[in-house]
Amino acid sequence: MEGRMDIAGIGQSSAAGLPLSADRRGVSGGSFISDAKPSAVFFFDGDCGFCQWSAEHLRRICAGAVGDSAPMRIEPAWKDAAPSDVAPHIERFAVYRSAWDESAESGESAGSAGEARPTVYLGHKAIGTALRRHGRTMLWQLAGRVLSFRPLSPLFRAVYRLVANNRHRFGPLVGVEACVVR
Repeated sequence: MEGRMDIAGIGQSSAAGLPLSADRRGVSGGSFISDAKPSAVFFFDGDCGFCQWSAEHLRRICAGAVGDSAPMRIEPAWKDAAPSDVAPHIERFAVYRSAWDESAESGESAGSAGEARPTVYLGHKAIGTALRRHGRTMLWQLAGRVLSFRPLSPLFRAVYRLVANNRHRFGPLVGVEACVVR
């Protein structure tokens, strides 16, 4: 089928016409940017065609990043079949989850008995963090820094919310079927 993206690489299609895993979790699929162990996972709403289209573009932007020895994995997620720290957010936000808590590496307290917990970023901060840490070029990394720049955060939060609230309208504009979630 022309125009169909296979982010998860597993062949089944969602209602948006894009691929799903057989068990709707994307765990067996996902998109590794390289064969190295991922340092983070970027989750997007698996029921949203526009979200899948956007995630495919993020994968391209981050593929082959210079010095990215521990790449990011990009996976679809669903509220009823997502990690516990992702499920409450996935219908409203993109989620970037580090594989470990950066503060644990720097010697700061990460939890009880030094237990490392992943750091989770939502919405525009998830996209900014993904670009800043995994962008293929310095320009994409700079774009991530701008998205993560605290004084501009209210503006980017509002733009993200505007797009997220209207994603069912954007899907047809970029050539994918409408979002299942409205």
